Amino acid sequence: MTTAVDNISDKSDMITPSYESSAQELSNTFDIFLGSSLLLGTSLYRLLRIPFRTVSLQLALGNEYYLYKDEWIKSKYYNGHYEGIKRIYKEEGLKGFFKGYTIKISKRFFDYLIRTTTLISLDVRREYFLAEKGDISHRSVFSYQLIYFGTKCFVDLFTYPFTTVFIRNQDPIHHPLNRGYNGPFDIIKRMLKEEGFLSFYKGWLIKQLARILRFTSLAYTYSLFGSIFEYFGLRGFQGDHHSLVVEGITIVDQDEVFDSIQILLGTLVSRFLTYPLKLLRKRMQNGNQKRLRDLIKSIYQEEGMKGFYSGSLYSYLIPSFNNTTN
Repeated sequence: MTTAVDNISDKSDMITPSYESSAQELSNTFDIFLGSSLLLGTSLYRLLRIPFRTVSLQLALGNEYYLYKDEWIKSKYYNGHYEGIKRIYKEEGLKGFFKGYTIKISKRFFDYLIRTTTLISLDVRREYFLAEKGDISHRSVFSYQLIYFGTKCFVDLFTYPFTTVFIRNQDPIHHPLNRGYNGPFDIIKRMLKEEGFLSFYKGWLIKQLARILRFTSLAYTYSLFGSIFEYFGLRGFQGDHHSLVVEGITIVDQDEVFDSIQILLGTLVSRFLTYPLKLLRKRMQNGNQKRLRDLIKSIYQEEGMKGFYSGSLYSYLIPSFNNTTN
């Protein structure tokens, strides 16, 4: 039989807030705040690095203007990242850093659409993303790499022309060698008329070679530094794990730390080895009419070895490491 005291007790239980539910609510609020902060911070970071990306591209393309002997023409171009940023802002304003970004956004959209459709159709999404973003043990699986590179090559058949048009759109407005392009559609029209359809795919094979070289050098460097760390006892042998333990509590997995260091070092080496190919590809896309062999020879004779690394600073910025196999 229910008494009045029992009824009061039941009502008290109903209105008393649960400690667990309050803690969960606080945790959810913190997660939302943290997620929003990370999204805002990432977006701001990407926005701030655009000037470095733009100037790096200008420097990679601009050195071919140095092949001209006219000192006045040489003086009209950029000399280093700092001067490049300053001159772009002075001569073209903020919009100078965002030239052609409608093309880039369109390329990303079609890239995502075609890639996603292909992966879903073949049911290989897991293998693709492990090859792209997974740890090195997953990325080194041969079948995963075949799926990854095969998908990338297929998607490039449709999206590579966007990159070519984007690069052609980077002509500095006040430069004496400006080709007078009037937007992306004018670039497409003139390229089709003057150079033909295949001009949109200049340097495509070089890009595929760079992809293969990047992953190969990353995997080899990772393995090499892993062997070095194992030799000095800095990480476990054959799957053994070393951890930093303080008062019986595992603070950090030591192997995970050195694994991250190995991937970082491997990325640096792979970027260094493949950047010259990237520069050659960009110059060919920009309309350089020389054969690849002649282009390499002219860069070396006119600019030396450092000419192959013009504008390479951006490649070594930490934010650009988000994809070490592309």
